[in-house]
Amino acid sequence: DSSVTGVQTCALPIWDSSKNTMKIMACVDGGLVAEQAYLRAVDMLGADDELYVVHAVERRMSALKGGAIVAAHMAVVPTIGDDKAIQVYNDHLEEHGKKVLEHYVADAKRRELKHCHPVVLSTLKVKEGLVEFVEKHDIDYVCIGTHNKGAIARTFQGSVSNWLAHHAHCSVLLVKEHGKKLVV
Repeated sequence: DSSVTGVQTCALPIWDSSKNTMKIMACVDGGLVAEQAYLRAVDMLGADDELYVVHAVERRMSALKGGAIVAAHMAVVPTIGDDKAIQVYNDHLEEHGKKVLEHYVADAKRRELKHCHPVVLSTLKVKEGLVEFVEKHDIDYVCIGTHNKGAIARTFQGSVSNWLAHHAHCSVLLVKEHGKKLVV
């Protein structure tokens, strides 16, 4: 009784209990918080559950107006009207995503995970693309890292983890970073 303890409880299923297996998605970007989100997803796996390790890249259809697209790990900087450079840029993002996933694929093999699906999700908008992926693949649970962005950064860049938590049809576990200490 919540009136006695002051704590309200409710039972929310993590997944459809009529299903024999669960589909868990770990969103990864190669960072420490994403690594912790992946490890949380692995901890939740049952013997026959499926793990989707997803690295999302935001591809460009054109360069930014009045400027250039810049990637820290890339030498080609496309400018407006430079379709070849934009294609090279997009290809590079996908290749970088595959390299990020190599670590997780090796870890899944080492752990002998039977059903691990590495995915480079190339999309025009990462937030919407991830929600669409969750729905399309009937994901039951998402683990994603979250960085403590300030109000200004959230306003201009948005928060992928926050968007996913509010728009995905399934439960979402946010793995937070506080300074150098991880809180899960």
